[in-house]
Amino acid sequence: LLYTQVSNFIINPTLSKLTGNDIWGFRQFTILEYSLLTLFIYKITKSIKFRKIIIGLSMSFYGICVYDGLKSKSSSFDSIPSGYSAMLLIIFSIFSFYELVRSIDETFIYEKSKFWFTTAYIMYFAGTFFIFISAQSNFKNPEYFSFFQSLNDFFTIVRNVLISIGFLIYPLKDGFNHSDYKI
Repeated sequence: LLYTQVSNFIINPTLSKLTGNDIWGFRQFTILEYSLLTLFIYKITKSIKFRKIIIGLSMSFYGICVYDGLKSKSSSFDSIPSGYSAMLLIIFSIFSFYELVRSIDETFIYEKSKFWFTTAYIMYFAGTFFIFISAQSNFKNPEYFSFFQSLNDFFTIVRNVLISIGFLIYPLKDGFNHSDYKI
C-alpha cells in the first residue's frame, strides 16, 4: 500500500518528466507490485509444492515482462503483463485462501488477518482484471481512461478497507510471528 502511494505521487511523475512517457511508471509498478504481493503470498504459504509452483509461474511472468518490453511500444500500456499478473495473483490468493480454510481451528475464518488480506486481493484483481486487459488498445481514449480510473479507484478503496480490517485484527487474533515477514 505504501509503495502504491510512493509510485503514484513520486515515481510515476518523475519517470514521466524524465522520459516524456506516462506508461513507464505503470510498467515498473506491475513488476514490483507482482513481486511484493507474490513474496507475501509465498511467505504465508505452508505447502512446499505450491511454493514451487509460485516460483515457476513467477519466472514465466518475468519472461512475459521482458518479452512485452522488447516487443511492445514503450508508450503502450502493459496489458499482457498486467493481465497475467492479475491472473496469477488471483490464483495464488485463492490457493492461499484454500490453505487458510483447511487450517482453521476453533476460530472463525474472518478473525484471521490473512482472510482479509487474501479477500482484498482477490476482489481487487478480479474487479480490475478486464480493464487492465483492454487498457492497451484504449488507454489514450479519454472516456475509457476516465472509466479505467474510476473502476480502479473503486476497487482500490475496497482493497484498502479490507486490508485495513486485516491490520486492525492482526495483533489481536492471528498470532503472526513478526519475524516470519521480514524481507
